[in-house]
Amino acid sequence: METENHVVVLTRGEGLWFWCTGCAMCHRVPVIEGPRVPGKLWGFNGDRVKPTLTPSVHHPGQCHLTVRDGMLVYENDCTHELAGKTVPMRRSWDWW
Repeated sequence: METENHVVVLTRGEGLWFWCTGCAMCHRVPVIEGPRVPGKLWGFNGDRVKPTLTPSVHHPGQCHLTVRDGMLVYENDCTHELAGKTVPMRRSWDWW
């Protein structure tokens, strides 16, 4: 499988990793492909190039974002300079 354009990394037993441009670090969320399991796992559309996660990813007091179609949509309550902005995800090849 071609991996050079992947923006997320899936690790068995650990979840899905992606680079957060606003925090300048990786974030990890436990995922399941398909619909979300309430209270346990984030939903993941299975696309490693243009991923979508549900619900939003929230690190209180630091970062709150939505991952949608390969874009990081930063919510207004982020504490960094990307609050309220949308940026493309970085290829995993660049940071993993």
